[in-house]
Amino acid sequence: MPKFKMFDKVLVRDSENDNWVATFFSHYDIEERVIAINDASWKYCIPASGNESLVGTDLDKWKPEIGDLVAVKDKIHGDGWFLRIFYGTNTRNGDKVYIAGGVDTFSHNREEWEFCEPAKKHFNFNS
Repeated sequence: MPKFKMFDKVLVRDSENDNWVATFFSHYDIEERVIAINDASWKYCIPASGNESLVGTDLDKWKPEIGDLVAVKDKIHGDGWFLRIFYGTNTRNGDKVYIAGGVDTFSHNREEWEFCEPAKKHFNFNS
């Protein structure tokens, strides 16, 4: 998730099934959750600029495709992002989760993750 400054215009929602709502960013709490100006915490937060068409919809700008190299994270695995290969989606406790596995040829372990973003957003690659 990008880092925001106070009063940045943002879109927020709590699950991928919720509609995006426009608001202003306030701060991060002790657990690094996004807090909007109305003191509400949000699970998802993206810049409003460039995403205006998403307001009032549950659409995502970026959707991973099977085989994509992705960055994933969730509360179980800690704060860091992990580099994985995307395999699909599933539902856990009513929320969409991402199925991703190891990037080496010996690891076929597939796990469920709460968050999935383009790998290049969190990792630098030299070609």
